[in-house]
Amino acid sequence: MSKRFVCRFAVGQDNLAYSGIWRVWTARNQPDLYLAVETISGEMKATVHCPRPPHSSWERHYSFPKEASGPVAEAAKKDGGPHRLRWTGCAVAPDCTLEYRVIFRGKSLEQSGTTVRADTALLPIPTEQEYVEVAVLLGPAAETVGYPREKDTPTHLLSEGRLSNGRRVWIVYCMKLIALEKNKPPQQHSLDTAKSYMDPTVDLSNTPMRGALIGRPEPDDGSLLFWDVSAKYTAMRSLTSTQIFGLVFALLLVTALVLLAISY
Repeated sequence: MSKRFVCRFAVGQDNLAYSGIWRVWTARNQPDLYLAVETISGEMKATVHCPRPPHSSWERHYSFPKEASGPVAEAAKKDGGPHRLRWTGCAVAPDCTLEYRVIFRGKSLEQSGTTVRADTALLPIPTEQEYVEVAVLLGPAAETVGYPREKDTPTHLLSEGRLSNGRRVWIVYCMKLIALEKNKPPQQHSLDTAKSYMDPTVDLSNTPMRGALIGRPEPDDGSLLFWDVSAKYTAMRSLTSTQIFGLVFALLLVTALVLLAISY
């Protein structure tokens, strides 16, 4: 049995996270790579299935697993099939693809940190004019020298591992300046059809919320993009065209996805 690769990460310091906690992991006996928000990893996750006999093609989808039974998954199952979003992977070198990117903006962090488990890697805290971008890449099974880096930007290795078939997995990050005009909202990204799934046991008035906005970048390079953001619940009648809808999770209570307005 192959040893499973697992990496948890968040923005923070001194054993405190000021963002959501994310997890990248692999399957033990199949060449599969997963990414999810830690609190809802059993209900919603992004999956890459590498080619394996008798299948010769790649399969990528953001979905809930068949065995998921929580309130979020149950609501999603009633709304249709499990696969919510697909992507193709971004080729960055021969036999090397960028699969996932997670963006943490300095303006979207919490004021009070949340204690994390000891094996959570903490990324540096960006200023309000910066963001941290985490990239998850798949490489060849053959031995390589170094790790993928972004051109003209200092790139750091967060963790590395392998799939069950030997393919390399790299998780890297870099700090970048927000290249947006002052007070201008960022480019909006969302699911093709906005959906929301709410756990009825969550008290929306008192539960601190984090949001995970999911979509594809503009222009679309084939990767799957996540924005980790602060979030607040608003009544349907108060929503405007500038507000972004996404999938959200409750950090302190149960896992939940709710209709939200993201606070940048």
